[in-house]
Amino acid sequence: VSVDGNCSKMISPEMLVAGNLNPNAPYIVLLTDMNGKLIPNATLTKEHVGTTVMATLQEGCGGNSCWSNITVEDNTPPKSICRDIILPCYKLDEYTGPFEADNCGGIVKNVIVNEKITRLDCDPKYICYIDRSYQATDESGNKSAICKMRISLERPDLTKIVMPSNFTMATNNPLTGISVIAPVS
Repeated sequence: VSVDGNCSKMISPEMLVAGNLNPNAPYIVLLTDMNGKLIPNATLTKEHVGTTVMATLQEGCGGNSCWSNITVEDNTPPKSICRDIILPCYKLDEYTGPFEADNCGGIVKNVIVNEKITRLDCDPKYICYIDRSYQATDESGNKSAICKMRISLERPDLTKIVMPSNFTMATNNPLTGISVIAPVS
């Protein structure tokens, strides 16, 4: 059984029988984890993903019951939220990729699957465009659809760079390495 997009799944009586249920009889579903602990409301959640639980179906009037083991999985891939962005060139190393959302809230790993860099030598605003394709993988190994985006790297404003004073450096003796630094007049 796979949990849904909200990382939960309520087990109903219909899910536990191969045939038809008596429509006039009440049924109760009891789920217990590997430690024998009762799972509330017969609802599987993130804590049950990757485990096997025991499901018991009891008929309320006659007391008949049957049981089955259920393997709990998460088969819902993460969702990528890609959009084009603008970054200063010095921030590219810090960018970890598009936002990812997972139905079970676990760690999602972004991987660049394709990248094309277009230099913009004469563009006054940008140094380059980086067209990237990302794919995300969640803790259960589910892979997202490929997400495409463009990163526009801003050209730095050279007028905001403050240059240091000019200095002349001369070496008196190449063997000793003693240098003299003097301001330029």
